[in-house]
Amino acid sequence: MIQNLDNVTVTNLNLTDDQAPSVYQKTLQLSPGGVQTGQFASFSPGQTQSLSYTARTDSSGIYVLSPASADFVWQAPNGTKIRYSITTAKL
Repeated sequence: MIQNLDNVTVTNLNLTDDQAPSVYQKTLQLSPGGVQTGQFASFSPGQTQSLSYTARTDSSGIYVLSPASADFVWQAPNGTKIRYSITTAKL
């Protein structure tokens, strides 16, 4: 889930969550599969968006999924625009 905790709207929000590593694909089934993306032209203060999955494992163990990323444009009250890129940490 991503949430806009600022008090201004951001624009051009793009979310990307890569497919599970190939080493897991025989024992971990994600639905929907493949790379998941979300694109939002405007993202208001307090708004949240998420990408959801159903996971099924065929064997026990620990699964470490690929990082997700987001990028967006933030515009200051004076009109200055800043592009941010964020990637979740690999655990």
